[in-house]
Amino acid sequence: MTRTAAGLAVLAAVFAAVLAASTARPTTGESVLNPKLVAKGKRLYSSYSCSACHTLDGSGGAGPTFKHLAGARVKLSTGKTIVATDAYLLESIRDPDRKIVAGRPPHVMTTVIRRGQVSRSDALALVAFIKSLK
Repeated sequence: MTRTAAGLAVLAAVFAAVLAASTARPTTGESVLNPKLVAKGKRLYSSYSCSACHTLDGSGGAGPTFKHLAGARVKLSTGKTIVATDAYLLESIRDPDRKIVAGRPPHVMTTVIRRGQVSRSDALALVAFIKSLK
């Protein structure tokens, strides 16, 4: 192997290691929360009037409390129990009637927030905010 080829091989290995480190995901199943995204989600919680139905302190409301919601087990009206993953939270914000929590009537959230009304970027910020309420 020539000196140039060896140098290029080392450079490629370093580049691959840097790329892998920059795109690595936490292995614990929890993501690192971006403080700016959490702050945006907190503002959206007010501007979308989420507070009218979803509390932050664990007390009851028209909708489930956001406190400790992320990662919790949620029983649906179908009888199925799921975990409130990022995907579930995102889906519930963007398509509120898709999966109804047991004991909650359908079509309540969609009287205020229609399917697709919340953009994906806003929904991701709301999910980050909900996740911060552990």
